[in-house]
This record gives sequence, structure tokens and C-alpha cells, in this order.
Amino acid sequence: MARLCAEIVPAFEPSSVKLRLSPAQQNGRNSVRVPFTAIDPDGAERPRFVACAFSGTLTQGQEQPDLVAVESDEGQLNEAQLFFLRRFFINSQENSAESRARIIIGPGNGISGRFAYLTQALLNALPWTAILTLLATAYSLLYGLSHRINLAFGDIAVIGSYAVVSSLGAALVLGGGPAVAITLGVLAGVICSALAARSLTSMVVNPLVEQPGRMLLVATIGVELVIQEGLRVTQGAGNQWISPILAAPHILFIGDRFPVHVTAMQAVVVAAGLSLALATLAIMRWTRFGLSWRALSEDRLAAALCGVSPAGMLSRTMIGAGLLSGACGAIITLAYGNAHYSLGTTLGLKAIIAAILGGIGSLGGALVGGLALGLFEGLWSAYLSIESRDVAVYCVLSIILVVRPGGILGIAAPTPREV
Repeated sequence: MARLCAEIVPAFEPSSVKLRLSPAQQNGRNSVRVPFTAIDPDGAERPRFVACAFSGTLTQGQEQPDLVAVESDEGQLNEAQLFFLRRFFINSQENSAESRARIIIGPGNGISGRFAYLTQALLNALPWTAILTLLATAYSLLYGLSHRINLAFGDIAVIGSYAVVSSLGAALVLGGGPAVAITLGVLAGVICSALAARSLTSMVVNPLVEQPGRMLLVATIGVELVIQEGLRVTQGAGNQWISPILAAPHILFIGDRFPVHVTAMQAVVVAAGLSLALATLAIMRWTRFGLSWRALSEDRLAAALCGVSPAGMLSRTMIGAGLLSGACGAIITLAYGNAHYSLGTTLGLKAIIAAILGGIGSLGGALVGGLALGLFEGLWSAYLSIESRDVAVYCVLSIILVVRPGGILGIAAPTPREV
């Protein structure tokens, strides 16, 4: 909404006037306010603003909300003015190109534009990095214990994402503040995902974990399709969006005519995601649960003879992986603002690639693989063709498997993986 509102600012000044935009401000649940400075040809500066109100819902197939009202310091546009603004300015590519050329940014403080652009690209990649790290850790938890892969973790994360959307909406409607809404949303997401993982354990994983690995792999593909179709039927085929929370951009520094900014929500989700991944490593290293998990992963029979229940550990491990998946779904919704039923396949595939890159079965490897893959995708998208990004990811995966089959922190010997 802030981007759409900023794009119409040039319509309020003649073409000879330069514009200096300030960070957008949330002006209500579905409204944003964009302050700007109009710089006349003689150098005189005039402070102004444009406020935009948007529709609160999206129709099927719609990717962005409708602009329903516009107000400036000169008053609110009437219906005719709003119609002509949409028809001859917003939908005109020529106007958009000319308007962007009129927007200026203050000079930097000796920081090069290239460094500023690189910094912004890395900051933009961090939420996706946290998502991949958490979900790769979930895959490694199950694989390290049972040498089996559950392809449904991505869709379990999507269940958590939808739970966050519903809980956030309910909390905001009832008048809860951002902190209350975020807390309730995250709790709902992780609980729903943990329950889904627990149900999956009893119905699919436990009956098939002792069978050849391909059987569980195929079964979880079926579970993935069931979850996706269930979400599509019950939640709709379009994106579900949330109202922006803590979304105002904060400028860190200005490079050579390029501002580097971050939102409070980006900082929160990145810190929470990476902290949760590190906390998982600490739990597996210094708690009784972690000791039992490592014992079973090393020697299942010896651990069982020492009193460790394989079935009980498998159930607790799946619940833990479900909690991580739910946190991943919460980050998706909070960082990007939407949930979609088909995201699970791509999300799960990318997380498996991250786990393999780091060394699947190694929790430290999942952390390293998630960081590496997330930053690689972010930088590739910033500097190269985004259409070839996934091809580049698969090429890197192939090279890693040839050079080091066990992954970065996995085994170095070229032995086949047990699946």
C-alpha cells in the first residue's frame, strides 16, 4: 500500500517540480500517509502529504488492494478525480517512468551506491534466510533420528501461516495492539502446526517408519496434496493478506542517492527465527531430550536397551519439528503479509535443498545450509535474472553433491545416503 501511494505522489505537482519522498506512515488499518517535499524550479521547498485508503479485502486472483480514496493537504479527491487518477496516471506506464525520474533522494554521507545496494539486498534476504533455516532444521530433526524424509513439512508451515492470518485478523478486529496480535498469531501458528505434525505422526509416520524409506516419502507426498486441497477448498484459492504491522520503513543510512532501510517487523522476524534455530541447537546439545535423540541417531538398538523409547522420541521429535514449521509459517505471514495454499511445495523443496547443502541430519548443517541458500537466492535476485534463480540453485546443489556428497557439515566420504 505504501508503494502504491508513493507512486501517485507525482500526480499532485507539475512536471517541473522535483519531489523528495519521506518514509510512509500507517494511517489506519487500511490507509497509509506519504509525506513529501515539493522542490520548485527556483529551489523553494514546500512540505506536503498524500494519504491513500485501500479496500480491506481482495477478490480471487487479485494481488493488491483497490485504491478507494485519496486525500492531500489540499483536500480529498472526489469520485471523478479519483477515476481520472486511476485511468490516466496509475495505469499509464509512460507516466510512471516520467514520475520516477522526478523523485530525488538526498546525497549520501560518502557511502557508495553499490555498497548501499548490496546492504539492502542482504537485508531483504534475511527473512527468507530465517524461514529456510527453521524448516531445514525441522527436516534434519526427523532425518537425523529416523533417516526418513517427510515432504509435508512445508505444508505444515502453511497451516501455521493460515492460523496466523486468522488470529491476527481476529485480534485486530477486537482492538488488540500490535504486540498482542503478533503474540496471539504466533501462538496459534505454532500450536496448529504442532497438532498437524502430531496427527501426521500417528496416522502416517509411525506405521511406515520401519518400512523402506520410499514408502514414507510417497505417503507424505499424498499428505501434502491433501493439505493443499483442503486449504484451497476451505480458505480459497487466492492470497489471504493481513493488515501491515510494524511496517514503516526506518532508514539506516543513505548511500549515493540510495537509501538503505529496514522495517521493525523485518528485524523482529529475523531475530526471532535465527534465535529459535540457535535455541534448537542448544536444546539438542545440552538437554536430556537432545542426549536421547543423539543416542538413537547413533545406535538405535543400544539406545533402546538403555531405556530410550524410539516411538516416544519419534513422536516428540515430530512435535518439535512441527513447532519449528509453525514458527516458519508465522514468519512468512508476518514478513510478507500473506498466506497461500500452494506455497508448501516450493517451501519444502527449498528447505530440503538447504538441509542437503548443510548436511542433512546435521542440525548445525541445517543452520549453515539455510543461511547459505537464503543469502545466495537474495543476492542472485538482486543482481541477476530472477527467472534463472532456481536453475542456479539446482546447479549449486549438484556441484555440492559431487564435491562433497554429505553436504558442508555432513560426512565427507562419497557413500550413499540411507533413505
